[in-house]
Amino acid sequence: MMYLFFSSHNSYFAFHVFHFAQNGFILFGMSETKNIGLYITIDDAYARGIVRGIIKYARQKKNWNLLGYDWMFTSHLNQGRNLDGIIARIKTPSDGQKLTKFGAPVIDVAGVNAGLGCFEVRNDDYATGIRAAYYLSQLGHTYFAWAGVSDAQWSRYRCAGFMKNIRNVYQFEKNIFWWEQLEFETAELRTWLLSLPKPIALFASNDAIGLKIIKVCRNSDIGDKLSVPSDIAVLGVDNEDILCELATPPLSSISLNCEQIGFSAAELLEQLMNGQQTKITSTTIPPLDIYERESTRILITQDELVSIALNFIINSAHTGITVDDVLARVPASRRNLEQRFKKITGKTLHDEIIEEKVQYSKKLMLSTEASLDVIAEQSGFGSVQRFYKQFKEAAGCTPSLWKKSNKKTSE
Repeated sequence: MMYLFFSSHNSYFAFHVFHFAQNGFILFGMSETKNIGLYITIDDAYARGIVRGIIKYARQKKNWNLLGYDWMFTSHLNQGRNLDGIIARIKTPSDGQKLTKFGAPVIDVAGVNAGLGCFEVRNDDYATGIRAAYYLSQLGHTYFAWAGVSDAQWSRYRCAGFMKNIRNVYQFEKNIFWWEQLEFETAELRTWLLSLPKPIALFASNDAIGLKIIKVCRNSDIGDKLSVPSDIAVLGVDNEDILCELATPPLSSISLNCEQIGFSAAELLEQLMNGQQTKITSTTIPPLDIYERESTRILITQDELVSIALNFIINSAHTGITVDDVLARVPASRRNLEQRFKKITGKTLHDEIIEEKVQYSKKLMLSTEASLDVIAEQSGFGSVQRFYKQFKEAAGCTPSLWKKSNKKTSE
């Protein structure tokens, strides 16, 4: 039996059964119980995904007693009890110093601070930046920008990855406190956005920054109105799906494999608690997919015919259109349009239609509880068999497997 306690926004959640005694609590039916402290506040998709991965591992071990911060965690310390291990989202060096006092192995899953002296399992932020650069460069932009957090290691790594293959990136960097206070004073950010050459593709180090940028663009004075994505295409990180969908326009975002981060952190902690030695102090987990929404749905091109074709495909692929339907909208021969389209996008008209159908089906799988049969129909595939075949060719896995692995990361 596993015991798990969390605190989130001053509300406490308990899973499975626990029994209190006069001086604490008594665990029944467990041998060689390992007390694992979770120094993680469950207030965003990143934390929820990581904790889900830890729970998955703990269920396999069966003798892990998970103690969520703060009341079960601190009572353990105050009563002089030992923790066998700690998995923490360490946001400040002082947090790291506090946790080392427990005398137990500590695994950091935040990746905020360098040189904490503990093991870490985190997202591959450098690879995330590279992924963002590749995606935004495919939109046809000439100018690129980045906005991030100055006092966070993960943000700097994402910037470095973004700049690996893109030169002359316009940068805007502020500390986390500044971003948190942005609601009250936006003039500096607005001035920077207005100064950028247009159109431009902007990579925000996380969704919170991306959402603030979209809001500033939308709330600019009439004379200085900034349009997303035609003036500034914005891409974030974390795929906080509800928040991304609430934005106007909805924010495109890179999803992180948070559940795998949590599972791998728990796996490493078990090894350390068992006395196994490892020279690898930092483990990185690659990001998942990019969830394209309206904030980046634009292709910068001077070819009007290609623009007409692409916009029609983007807006209508899910209705089951074919290449012939596209040709009926564009005053050009099939050979001429195909050549021009391939030169600019790198894809055929047919491939672009399939890609848009796949993207639409992913959005439905994340945002609805509809069956795959219904999603196949609503995405324009025509049949479940064609849906499975074309989705697997495009995504590298079946729709059911993709839904199982990605639905959890967005919850």
